[in-house]
Amino acid sequence: MLTGYPPKISVILPVYNGEKYLTEAIDSILSQTYRDFELIIINDCSFDGTSEILSSYTDARIRIVNNSSNLKLSRSLNKGIELSQGQFIARMDADDISLPERFEKQIAFLESHPDIGAVGCQVKKIDEDGKFIRNLLRETRPEVIKWGLFFGPPLAHPSVMMRATVIKSAGGYSNDTLAAVDYECWTRLIKVTKFSNLPEFLFLYRVHPENMSSKHRLDQVRTVSSVQELVQADYIGAEKAKKLVELIHLKTRTPSQAVQAAELIYFLYQQYTIIDKLSVPIQIIVRRRVGIQIRRLVSPSYRSFKALIWLFRAYLLCPDLIRDAFRYPHYY
Repeated sequence: MLTGYPPKISVILPVYNGEKYLTEAIDSILSQTYRDFELIIINDCSFDGTSEILSSYTDARIRIVNNSSNLKLSRSLNKGIELSQGQFIARMDADDISLPERFEKQIAFLESHPDIGAVGCQVKKIDEDGKFIRNLLRETRPEVIKWGLFFGPPLAHPSVMMRATVIKSAGGYSNDTLAAVDYECWTRLIKVTKFSNLPEFLFLYRVHPENMSSKHRLDQVRTVSSVQELVQADYIGAEKAKKLVELIHLKTRTPSQAVQAAELIYFLYQQYTIIDKLSVPIQIIVRRRVGIQIRRLVSPSYRSFKALIWLFRAYLLCPDLIRDAFRYPHYY
């Protein structure tokens, strides 16, 4: 660790049996153009070659913490937060890659936008061998990001940099959450700050069978559903939120269920617009997303008269759908 002053950034990297990609992940942090950071690596009782890899590094900015028992992700992250000294906390996973300018661009953004408490970036998805799969595009505008929060995590968790005061004042991550720990955390942070994503691609997210989202699929679905209910309930009440979440998670819907889901999403949009006092330009952007969501829900039920009405409303909400229907008719 650097001595004489606290580092600007504390990078928290938990690892459990991550020998396969760990070196790439650590090297991508040590290669950052912005160099004023500490890298706190939480070794969560790994029994593969992780410890040997960690012991091979001599960079003074690295702090290695070996858990005495397997704490899992949330508790390991909270341990890192407690140990952190930086003004900003950056997340990193042991199987991903941060591109060289990630920290430089994120810290510059946060220092020039004091109202933003957490910032991510655009992400490229890669496979086990590091081959490009596709781009994962993220919304950049805070109010539109908050709309996305009603339905899922709008930030790529390991790509995020946060203000330490924000995450610490919120109590860190929930120790009771096994999967989707970021989503649960964002729903608490959004009550006290705003989120953004940089427009640049600064992060490579690796997909493989050992991903948390792959290993804990059922836990993730349950957590996402319960968190969706909580965040929506603040705007449309617990009963309506529970029903909407139930409907959007159905694999197939009857026409009446599709219509009910469309009605609830539109009601959520109305309440969000009123309660958060959205500006007209932001209303238009969110309204377009509402139109796309409603079209996806009701288009399979277009033979139903009520569903047809909602399909027409979807086109009114998002006129781009009309253009796309002519350009890509096989999707409609």
